[in-house]
Amino acid sequence: MSMGTTKRLWLVLGCLTAVVALGVGGLLLALGGGGGQAADPRDAATAYLDAWQGQRWHALGALIIGNSAPARAAYQAQAKALGVNTIRARLLAGRRAGKRWTGKFTTTLHVPGAGDIRYNGALSLVRDRRQAWKVAWTPATVHPKLPAGGAFAVERAFPPRAPIIGVDSIPLTSDVQAVDVGLVPQRIKDRAGLEAALQRSLGIAPADVEAKLNAPGVHPDYFVPITTITAAQYDTVDQDIYPLPGT
Repeated sequence: MSMGTTKRLWLVLGCLTAVVALGVGGLLLALGGGGGQAADPRDAATAYLDAWQGQRWHALGALIIGNSAPARAAYQAQAKALGVNTIRARLLAGRRAGKRWTGKFTTTLHVPGAGDIRYNGALSLVRDRRQAWKVAWTPATVHPKLPAGGAFAVERAFPPRAPIIGVDSIPLTSDVQAVDVGLVPQRIKDRAGLEAALQRSLGIAPADVEAKLNAPGVHPDYFVPITTITAAQYDTVDQDIYPLPGT
């Protein structure tokens, strides 16, 4: 992992929805006895994707030119971080340009309890010293948006709650921004003045404030909720109560 701030690629899995999309499929092409030496770039690319979906990391590494350790670590970290149990990878197309061959693939990562992560990617192949086609691996080979030193993580997201509609099509509930108004006891400098301000601005009786500040379990340095009001209400009184020490 590179020094400095770690970049993360977040794949949002909520309500069986993923941020990227692709088709489902897989290719079954076993590596031959030649130790991953492929004379045709399409065969090498297909064997590489087959090793990925079979999670055969040593076979995958044999099809990478140069040091394959970072690649194997990246694929294993992806599967572990996302909780992947099955992988499907399929070669879509490829073309040769000079000494390099580029192929496009499609991948589906299945995450139990969440669904499928689908995305498209690309492979770049070159010839090694034995003239065998090998993958010129970069982090973007794993996922096109994965940067050098990046990592995978899962964040579950849930959509806003749908309104509850009555028989006359009038919403019975609605979402409103709210503000919790409360006090931190040890920061209060003028308790009586503060209680008077809350009564004047929000109509809260001093006795109610005292009851909450003196309730069992209240800590001097904890936030003690006093009331909840709408954001619109708060905008009309914030200049009266916010500057007061303890609010």
